[in-house]
Amino acid sequence: IFVPIEDIAVKFESPIDAFEYQVGEDNIVKVVEGEESAVIVYLNDNNGPGYYITKKSDDGWMLENSFDSFIHGFNSKSISAGNIFNCFSERAPGTNECFIFVSEGFMEEKVEYSESDVKDSQGSTFEQFPIHINNYTLVVHYAVVQSNDPDYEVIINGERVKIEI
Repeated sequence: IFVPIEDIAVKFESPIDAFEYQVGEDNIVKVVEGEESAVIVYLNDNNGPGYYITKKSDDGWMLENSFDSFIHGFNSKSISAGNIFNCFSERAPGTNECFIFVSEGFMEEKVEYSESDVKDSQGSTFEQFPIHINNYTLVVHYAVVQSNDPDYEVIINGERVKIEI
């Protein structure tokens, strides 16, 4: 079923409650919450990162609608320093906010922070968190953007990457 029938009658107190009800996993790495929606980053069954998006209604948090939710824009950029950055955005249907994620891979197990300079064309503040996967680390830079800017760009160490939001 693509549209959760529970959304008609059941709302949840938090994004985590909706996630745990629908996905049933407890390996949450990070909850990124906006005003209208939230993205839960978790390790999926393949030990890779998964992204679960939920939106807030007047009555509480709703289940992810897999028919409507998807990675909105995606761009992979190889930076001259040798690192590969994957940039993508997620938006809950019917909301005005977009979650921007820029993941940077490290062939080391315990990297906690990246010194890469990640900005965007709107002057958003990017924060970061690590995802440890076996002997590998992804450092994920993220921001919540309130726009449908057709000229939106992420700027990584001075190099511009256009991404659809």
